[in-house]
Amino acid sequence: MRLSCVVVALLAASGCSVPRDREAHQIAPAAIPKFLQDQVLQRSIFLINGQRLRPVKKPVPLSLSPEKTVQNLLDRLRDPLTAQEQKDFFTSRLARIPDSAQEYNVTLEKVEGDLVTLDVSDAFNINEDPFALGQLVLTITDVPGLARVDFVKDAKRLSQVRTSYDSASFVATPVRKESFLQPISLTQGKLYFVAKGRLRPVDVDFDGGDPSDSPLYTAQLYVQALQDLNNLDGAPDGFTTLLPGLDATITEDAVGNFILSFSDAYTKLSTAKQALVVGQIVQSLRLAQQIPTLPTIVLVVAGKTVGTIDPDSYADLVDSVVTDPVVADTAIPTVTEPI
Repeated sequence: MRLSCVVVALLAASGCSVPRDREAHQIAPAAIPKFLQDQVLQRSIFLINGQRLRPVKKPVPLSLSPEKTVQNLLDRLRDPLTAQEQKDFFTSRLARIPDSAQEYNVTLEKVEGDLVTLDVSDAFNINEDPFALGQLVLTITDVPGLARVDFVKDAKRLSQVRTSYDSASFVATPVRKESFLQPISLTQGKLYFVAKGRLRPVDVDFDGGDPSDSPLYTAQLYVQALQDLNNLDGAPDGFTTLLPGLDATITEDAVGNFILSFSDAYTKLSTAKQALVVGQIVQSLRLAQQIPTLPTIVLVVAGKTVGTIDPDSYADLVDSVVTDPVVADTAIPTVTEPI
């Protein structure tokens, strides 16, 4: 249904005089009452949640112009994530990060019929990022009447765009929403979880990245996976993760150290649970093939540097066989003096 139909219905409901035509007709912008021009609609933008692209409702100004509608949606995709979205483990390849350069600068070029053309000249290698492409394609094609998205770079159409989460699958643009409706292909790997107060390795399916990924990007994928057990396939009953609610993030400083940050909620955990939380991350990262040598890890809690982490001190909390009986916790690993 065209947006004009919605406007006609709203005019009728408001008591305005509307011609009783058999079919909907486009209404000139000048003929739209001011109270309607100020209205907003709840439209979906697609964010990343675990290993899925999921819709999130956002207020978008009412517009009869497809171009303005698409531009408004692009603006919403570029908005920084809200605190609630971050708490719900949503991420985005397109959202602006405060005090950081925008990685993917996407510009609306034109809308013709059901085809939307986006200029990605300033979005380096976006054709290699199925998450970013999926966010754009699913968000735009969720608008009634829009069915395809074309990507151009330096005035030339991209010859190939990945539209599957299988890295070997490519098709020429324009792209339709059907290409992004299947779940992301997951990578089998090993992560450490907590079972009866011990760290135990489990083979699970999660987006572990590609062998060519940087150590930092891989570490971020692992930390993200460890924070949401519900989006992992393969973890046995009784296994859990202690990271949800701690707002765990991992970044990198100028000399290549990893900065592992937690919110103030970390301080409310017992010493034993703090050790298990850090141990989950450290032991899991040691298994990542993209991280041949684990960098120095600096622990930051509530914005304050606590010290550096000794990865070897968490080995005593690990049970290598998941069927082992529960073993009493050994001495809790500690953090070295603040740096």
